[in-house]
Amino acid sequence: FILSPLYIIFISNIKNKSNNKIIKDDKIIENKIIENKSLKDKYSDDKLNLLFKFIGFIDGDGYIRVTKKNKIYKEKIIEYIYISLIINLNENDLDLLKHFQSELQLGKVYNITPKKGRNKLARLEINKTDLKNIFLPLLNKYNIQFLTIKRQKQFLLMKYIMDNNIIYYKDIINNNKLNNYINNNLIKYNFHNLYYFNNWLVGFTIAEGSFIKKNNQSKDMCFQLKQKYNFNLFNSIKTKLNLNKCLSINKGKYIQLSVSSKKDIEKIIIFFEENKLLGYKLIQYKKWLLDLQINNRYKNININQKK
Repeated sequence: FILSPLYIIFISNIKNKSNNKIIKDDKIIENKIIENKSLKDKYSDDKLNLLFKFIGFIDGDGYIRVTKKNKIYKEKIIEYIYISLIINLNENDLDLLKHFQSELQLGKVYNITPKKGRNKLARLEINKTDLKNIFLPLLNKYNIQFLTIKRQKQFLLMKYIMDNNIIYYKDIINNNKLNNYINNNLIKYNFHNLYYFNNWLVGFTIAEGSFIKKNNQSKDMCFQLKQKYNFNLFNSIKTKLNLNKCLSINKGKYIQLSVSSKKDIEKIIIFFEENKLLGYKLIQYKKWLLDLQINNRYKNININQKK
């Protein structure tokens, strides 16, 4: 049996197409690796500062979801681990989420309508692939951690799962080694000494801070931060901003930092003039500054001063 020349050419073309596909697929994978490497190795100062703000923002308004996802395999239900990082915000901050996403090249942004309530939300979601291949290497490279207790625990759980290639949900239940790893790696004190704390605080303020005018007789101007637990973290914020007595605890768990004295307001302005806010919180801050200038108590503060 002799193959015709036409048939040989046909077979050769199939092989070439197959080889080209393999080469093409390898090139895509190679480009993705190069792209990720470039993302880690060539972060500008501005982009790195944005990353620090993003971490503070997640500490305030985001969460790392580690849950189970059922799949049927050979008529058996297998519970796999499902991981994602999610931030849900009012639609007013859609542009802010898009800014984080486009500049840091992480995740996707879209609108959702909650089951309860009519108002649409803006969501930024980072899937497991981006968390493992981009986000986690970035945090490792620059020695960055989340700072609130809850987010630290979520992050360390995710990191342990990824570092140990754990696939099945049952392997993280009642896992003493995992629990010890989390407890031994929590940051508990001296947060203000971290090199990225200023930018972290900006991001945290975008999520949890308020610039308000009180409804009392003197119309006091006030800066507030609120969150559940994390007293040591709030004490570090107080130290960083060099504020007077300003912390209160409600019901043993709700921490509030609140200042309205002229001296403390001056310190808040100095900090946020040097460490810029973003998004809707920046708009709120600028309006607050305008209200300060027409308030008899605060109008003599120089809002353009530097440290």
